[in-house]
Amino acid sequence: MLIDRRFSNLGFQSTQPIINGELFFKYIEHYRDNYIFLFNKQKGFLRKSDIFKDKLKEKYSGLLDFIDSYPGAYRVGDKYIKNLFQCLIMLYYDKFCQKGIEMSENQSRNLIQAIEKCFRWCYRIRLMQTRVFYSTIEKEVYGKDSLFSHLLKSDSPREFLEFVINRYEQKFDKNDKTGLKGLLESDLEK
Repeated sequence: MLIDRRFSNLGFQSTQPIINGELFFKYIEHYRDNYIFLFNKQKGFLRKSDIFKDKLKEKYSGLLDFIDSYPGAYRVGDKYIKNLFQCLIMLYYDKFCQKGIEMSENQSRNLIQAIEKCFRWCYRIRLMQTRVFYSTIEKEVYGKDSLFSHLLKSDSPREFLEFVINRYEQKFDKNDKTGLKGLLESDLEK
């Protein structure tokens, strides 16, 4: 399939319909590169130490390390939550950051704040539920106070960051064996 050069450098949107052929492979490559930039174990953006600065225990080298190795990270429900978190970060990065251009300090700060907000919104599910099923994730994503819906409707990083996570009651892991409570305590009902 020949593609007109005028259309060869078009951007992609993660919510767009996928077109087969050469554009499909460019679409996949685009999002693979974004994933590597954000989540690479050695040099990904989430390896930065200033994400949840002063809240992560010394045994974790960063948020990525925490997500992969906190007690309970192996459970199926926790993996669903991790996937939701990664999808939200990818969607935010795709919408508000320009690939291939050095991020400004303001963009970097906004991305860090977005990562923290997405983490708090996603992982609160673990503290609210003793069991997390795929249907639990679907209900959260399509629910009334969904961060996902808010992100799709947001026109700027500032608008996205204004999202307020509703207070919730912790029903699981009251002894903080996972370490999540320490990172999420500002959102818990007192």
